[in-house]
Parts: sequence; C-alpha cells; structure tokens
Amino acid sequence: MSITSRRGFLACILACCLAAPAARAGDQPDAPAPPRAKVSYVSAEQVYLDAGRADGLRAGDVLRILRRDAPVTEVTLEHLAEHSASCRITGAAADVHPGDAAVVILQGPAPAPDDSAAVQATAPATTAAPVPARARPAAQNRPSFLRGRLALQWLHSNDRSEADLDLTQPSLRFDLRSREPFAGGHELQVRGTLRQNRRAAGFSSPAENEWRNRVYLVTLSRERPDDRWHYSLGRITSRAVSGFGQIDGLLASGRLADGLRLGAFAGFTPDPRTSEPNGDQRKTGGFLAWSDADGVDRAWDLVLAAVGEYEGNETSREYLLLDGDLGRDGPLRLHHSAELEINRDWRYATEGRRFALSNAVTTLSARLAPRWSASLSHDRRELYRTWATRSLPDSLFRDAERSGLRLRTRWSDGGGWSLAADGGVRGGAGRDGDTWSWGATAGRAGLSGPGSHLSLDLRGFDGPRVSGLTPSLRLDQPLRGGLDLQVAAGLYSYDIVDVGARRSHWTRVGARRILGRSWLAGLEYERDGGDDFRGDRLRADLTLRF
Repeated sequence: MSITSRRGFLACILACCLAAPAARAGDQPDAPAPPRAKVSYVSAEQVYLDAGRADGLRAGDVLRILRRDAPVTEVTLEHLAEHSASCRITGAAADVHPGDAAVVILQGPAPAPDDSAAVQATAPATTAAPVPARARPAAQNRPSFLRGRLALQWLHSNDRSEADLDLTQPSLRFDLRSREPFAGGHELQVRGTLRQNRRAAGFSSPAENEWRNRVYLVTLSRERPDDRWHYSLGRITSRAVSGFGQIDGLLASGRLADGLRLGAFAGFTPDPRTSEPNGDQRKTGGFLAWSDADGVDRAWDLVLAAVGEYEGNETSREYLLLDGDLGRDGPLRLHHSAELEINRDWRYATEGRRFALSNAVTTLSARLAPRWSASLSHDRRELYRTWATRSLPDSLFRDAERSGLRLRTRWSDGGGWSLAADGGVRGGAGRDGDTWSWGATAGRAGLSGPGSHLSLDLRGFDGPRVSGLTPSLRLDQPLRGGLDLQVAAGLYSYDIVDVGARRSHWTRVGARRILGRSWLAGLEYERDGGDDFRGDRLRADLTLRF
C-alpha cells in the first residue's frame, strides 16, 4: 500500500471546502436523520453542545458522542437554550473533546403544547423528525435519591502469536450521584473503577494476576447557581478550574458580582498512575472566574489561576493559568489556554530564566454557513521541570518541545450526508523534520433507516522516520426492540526507516440492547491479524442505570 504524502491532506481540505457550497438541498434521504450536534465545550461535570431547542433537541434526550464516527460515550441532555445545551455523561467514563459529534439515540418527552409550537416555528424541517421511541432509563422517569451507573465488563484477549500472552480482564465501573444527601443543596458524587488483570504465562513472562483499582472522584459539593458560596470537599476535579488537575482537599469560591467569582483551593495530588493518596505532593492556589452570565448561554468566560505544587518543603512547580472562551454560543468562537511557568530557587538556577511559557493552545472556530464549520488551532508545548525531574539532562526537555498547526472543516447537508477533513503539521526542537498528518471522513446517516450511520474514514501521516495510512469503514444500525448493531473493519500500514513496512488489519462486530427500563447489555468481538498483533478480543458488558 503506497503512503500518501502531505499533499493528501491539502487536497482533502480543498475538496471538502469546494463541496460544501456546491451541495444541493434536494439530496434528502427517504428517512430524515435524528438531530445531531457538536460538542462545543467540556467542563469537569458538563458537556456543552452547539445545538438546542430550535435545532430539534429536547430535555431528556440521550445522545451518543462520536469521534471520527466511532462511539465514545453517551450523554443525557439536562438544560436547553435556543442554540445550545448542557449534558451530563451517563455512558461509559471517557474523555469527551470539543468538536466531537453528538447524535440523538433516545428522545426525551415531547415538549408542552406551547413549547412545541415554538419549536415547530423555529426548527428546520430536516431536524424535527421523530426518533423511534425506545425504553428510556428509569432515572429519566422518576426522581431518585441515588442516580448513576454501574457497569460490569468482561474482556478476554486471545494472543495467537508465539508470545501467547492471553489477557482476561473483569472490571466494574461506577458513577454514582446522590442529590441532597444532607440539607442545603449538597451533592455527593463517587466515580471509579475496580479492575483485575489476569495475564497468562508466555515465553518471556510468568502468569500474573493484579488488581488495578481507581477512584477518580469522591466529592461532596454545593454549587447551585444562585448560591453566593460554592465549595467542594474530597477528591476534586473542579468544574471552575479544570486546568489545575485533581486534588484531595477543599475548593471554595464566593460570588463578587454577577458572573464574577473568587476562589481558592488546597490539597494533595493523588498518584496519577495508581490513584492512591499522596501526602508528599501538595497543591494550592487561587482563581478568578469571570463570565458574562450563568447558565448555558455564555458569550464569553475567562479563568485566571495561580497554582503552586510542592514536594515536601521544596517547590516543585509554580505557574499562572489563563483559560478563556469568546463567543461560545455564536458563529465565531475563540478558545485560548496558556500556562506561564514562574521559576525561582532551584528552578531559576536550572532554567536560567524567571518565566517560561510551557503550554499554549489557541483555537479559532467559525460557522461559515448553517451547515459548514471550520477551525484553525495552534499549540506550543514545552516540557516543564518538577522536583522529581530536576536532575534530568537538558536535552530531554529541549527534544520534547513541539508546536503544531491544524485545520479542520466539516459540512453536512442537514439530511444525512456529512464530510469532514483535517490536516496539520507538527515539529519541534531535536527532531529531524516536521510530521504532516491528514484525515477525511465521509458519513451518511439514515441510509438504512432512522438512527443508522455509515462512515468511511481515511487517515495518514508522513514524518521523518515513520509514515503510514489507516483506512476504516463503520456501520451503526439500529434494529427492532432497542437493539443496535455495529460492524467495522480497517487496515493500518506504516513504514519505518531502517526497519521496513508493517501491515495489519482488524474486523469488529458488536451489538447493544436495552433491557427493560434500566439495563443495557453489549457484546463485541474483534479479530486482528498482520505483522503487529494476531489474536481475538471478546468483550461483554452489562450496565445498570438508575
């Protein structure tokens, strides 16, 4: 298989841009697709969408988050505005990114007569089509003191290579939320994973059984919008300042004026590898959060934080964090995030400079037409020193520096067809040259009935030492009785300088079905072959929502 050069991504971008204005509105499918949206922003607790009531969404809708047309997780819509909405994650725990697609798979209750008339007057005809009714989770139909999700999963990997390193992995994921466990508008949230790895004996390793348990959140909080004081206690990932990471401690903030909050936090940083508490690494700081309004419709917001990390009595890292969005609910949006290192004591002696910009990301997104959007992002990352890495050679930090530029564009006809393309270049100090990467995805929703989606994805990269190509094809097909079928296949091919070519392929078949009002069952089988991994993977999961 030949490797596509950097001209490939430029051609994909140009083709997608030319196709959008030339598309004809008459190419409508026989069965209109369910409402779709894109993720515009992600906080620690909420996922925000760029579509709302006027685009056909309803409170209580369950949406599947897709990245490159592959499912990531599911969210439930909680708050609606005309052209924006906020959701909470109710599917598998996963990282949702801005730009991910969201498609309705379970529709919420119909709006009241007065509201439905307004929706009918403002919503496009292609997005007002009903989604087939399915059994909705019980948590959406009745109030409950305890809400959340328990997911039991079993994974078995059969290694057909000479290594014979089979793996069996049972796990339990939990995401529990209790509203009003005490008086005063408090909320308790617990999220984590219990997992066991059972590795078979291979030619180079003995059999091994180990537990890898993680607790991501144990947080008691009070953060009602109308309260003057907000606070969170426990293992915290702040929805106000997600950039400073996770702490075991306390965060509190007070409202100085409408849209303006001043806060502080203090605690210990848990071990990122094991999720165990760590009393040696302290993290403290303060922040100022400023937005034009509370709620879903926010034209802009800005967070400025001062963060200090300390190892015992020694300074590990001190920095200023600036994170802001402008025009979140409009046709033009600007996102910027940067960390400014403040070097003193041993850090200044090592670095030889008082200030350094360690991470800076800027993204400009534009809605060029009702169904055509594009974004341009630039990131510059520099590996910073901590107390644990202070003695490493300077070359390791210089070689880790990198910067990149990426262009993305997406078009849909509003009736089922969508095209997306992206391309970028990344380089940095200590590298032989730049790495170019590109991708293109063509999708068709509603081809074989409401809720179905067929997508073809093609990705490639061309670097100084490695170049490759990864095409894949995926079909999601809802069937009767709440059964969803997924079929996917792909190849990955890459060439390594002084090593040669590597070729592999994979095929995956899966099914998910809603059982009753609260249960969801899934089964997936994958077969891999080629130069890298030869084997079979079988995964089964059972999820309870309440």
